[in-house]
Amino acid sequence: VPVWPKEKFEKYIDFIKNFIEIIANTGLNRIREKKNQENLLKEKQKAVDSEEKYRMLVDNINELVCEIDSNGIYTYLSPNYEEIIGYKPNELLGKAAADLIHPDDWALSQEKHEKINMNSGTSVDVWRFLHKNGTYRYIESRGKVYQYSEKEKRAVVISSDITEKKEKEDLLKKSSIIINSTTDLVITTDLNGIITYTNRAVMDLYQYAEDELIGKSVSILWKEEDNDGLRNLIGDLMQGKVVKNMETYCLDKSGNEIPILMSLTGLTNSTGEVVELMGISKEISSVKNAQYALIENEEKYRNLVETASDAIYLISDDGKIVDTNESACQMLGKAKQEIVGALINTVDPNYPVDQFLGFWKDIPFNKQFIFETSHQHQNGSFIPVEVSGIKYKQHGDVFFYGIARDITERKKAEKDILNAKESAEENEEKYRLLHENAGLGIGYYTTEGVVLSYNTIAARRMNGVPGDFQGKSIFDLFPREDAEEYMRRIQRAIKTDDIIEYEDFVDLPSEKKWFLSTFTKIKNSNGRVLGVQIISHDITDRKEAEEKLKESEEKFKAFTEQSAVAIYVTDIDGDCIYVNDCWKEMSGMSSDEAMGKGWINALHPEDRNDIREKWYKSLESDGKWSFEYRIVDKQENITWVEGTAKPMYNHKHQRIGYLGSNVNITDRKLAEGELIKMKNLKSIGTLAGGIAHDFNNILAGIYGNISLALEDLDHSHPSYELISDAEKSINRATKLTHQLL
Repeated sequence: VPVWPKEKFEKYIDFIKNFIEIIANTGLNRIREKKNQENLLKEKQKAVDSEEKYRMLVDNINELVCEIDSNGIYTYLSPNYEEIIGYKPNELLGKAAADLIHPDDWALSQEKHEKINMNSGTSVDVWRFLHKNGTYRYIESRGKVYQYSEKEKRAVVISSDITEKKEKEDLLKKSSIIINSTTDLVITTDLNGIITYTNRAVMDLYQYAEDELIGKSVSILWKEEDNDGLRNLIGDLMQGKVVKNMETYCLDKSGNEIPILMSLTGLTNSTGEVVELMGISKEISSVKNAQYALIENEEKYRNLVETASDAIYLISDDGKIVDTNESACQMLGKAKQEIVGALINTVDPNYPVDQFLGFWKDIPFNKQFIFETSHQHQNGSFIPVEVSGIKYKQHGDVFFYGIARDITERKKAEKDILNAKESAEENEEKYRLLHENAGLGIGYYTTEGVVLSYNTIAARRMNGVPGDFQGKSIFDLFPREDAEEYMRRIQRAIKTDDIIEYEDFVDLPSEKKWFLSTFTKIKNSNGRVLGVQIISHDITDRKEAEEKLKESEEKFKAFTEQSAVAIYVTDIDGDCIYVNDCWKEMSGMSSDEAMGKGWINALHPEDRNDIREKWYKSLESDGKWSFEYRIVDKQENITWVEGTAKPMYNHKHQRIGYLGSNVNITDRKLAEGELIKMKNLKSIGTLAGGIAHDFNNILAGIYGNISLALEDLDHSHPSYELISDAEKSINRATKLTHQLL
């Protein structure tokens, strides 16, 4: 082996090292390149797999997915666009998204387009998209902007069809408007009686703000002594019971009692479980006042009892019927003599006499009590009735006064309403119950007066069903003059946010009725006016009651003004509140001069103190009065009168005033004086005969007029007894005259 010099050997070694390094680096680079290629292939495969998974996810989810470029052009749409919007994806690719958006939403669309270009991130919006069939669908979209390429941004948008949700929201708002515009009181509570909702009518009537009621116990509106009954009511409602037309008294914020007619029910969920309680009430002060006015004037207006449409019974404390009216005879198919004197169980078999008396035993005197029962017709059938009864005392005896109303039609309506409520969807239950229970006719009209819909009651009043009226003009349904007035009201309602009320006597297809109507404009969620809601409440019964009361007052006034007897009325203190023309003519005083204690000035000075003392002293006992005294007019003409009076009572048998009369007995007094003066004269026979003959002629005229008045006057009229007493006085005078003839 040759030996190399050291220097040459070192160079050889360096060469070998460099060669090995080059070979090594070349191999490593090839290995790295191969590895990188393998990794790239794996990444590409992952991308392909990821894209396939993404496409599969997008194609199978229920929501709409699309991609929009920076110009608002569709670059991708998921397959379910066809199911929801009606278009196949390839029909929309390359088209502008704005072409499908409702014109009113274009401004929002432009704003979102600008955000894509500004890369403003994620946003959530609601649009109206045009369906292929020409309708619009509400779409809720959530968009995210991303950098598609170095020069372009795009947005991925995921959308949901919320049309049904919006329709339900609109229905809820519409129903809320109805509840807040009705004059009926609507309250809902949880199962513990805590108030969860009240409408505007509740706050207006009870004078509470909304936050003073929500979250508070409903007992805030009840009298403390009625709280036990309230708890029992809540328990009954939780058991599924329904309370109809219960009369009670509630308290406003100041503690004032307000009469209320109330219906209560439990609201159930989809499983039938009661989850909330609802009460629908009416404030019935006007009705109660009308009832009290009729009862308090019973002695004056007995004819109202006989013409009343409800059956009326007066029952003694041994269960016997002592009086009734014509309506009761018609309801039962019996003659009056068959009813009067019979026991109460012959009318109401549900209450034998012992049970009837036990029923009323614990009910306080003079407190109205309302309940439902059934009365038996002559033919054996039963009639459902609602009875409004009062227990009261008269001259120490106990009586029961009952008014029975035939509720056959109402019972049928309640049954229909209950069936409708059970089949209604949970979300509509509150409002349908409100409309039908309240007895309200409800119609919706466009701003041009075209009917959008009628509820059942409104359609029935027009002799049809709801579908008969949809699309008809108000001019098709009413006489032109009436239709023009309704159109003016619709236009007024559109221009204001207030609820406008009207009272009208309406000529319906089958009859004429009085209605209280409210006009309220209806707006959608964007504030656009859609039309007007008209709610009509039948007030015919109230109007007729007011008219009958007025008519009876006019009859009484006409009778007293035409009477030849001086008639007066006083208050409970004995002070004058009314005198008729005959009294004013007799005293020479005006009505104003006679009012209060002014009537005393008409008494003869010699009689004044005595009569005044006797009059006011009689008020401390039974208030009955009968005296002879003199009245002097301003010309000092003296009139002898026979004065009688008796007390008047209200429905609670509380004395409310006095009704009196003064019969002119001047001729009798003068005749008596002349007879005394002439008793010792020889010619007394002849003179007495002549006087008696003349006096008899005068008495005949008076007697004839009084007899005619009695024939025209009902026995129940408060003046009948007074005029009858006057007739008896004339009889006595006639007998005296006959003795002198």
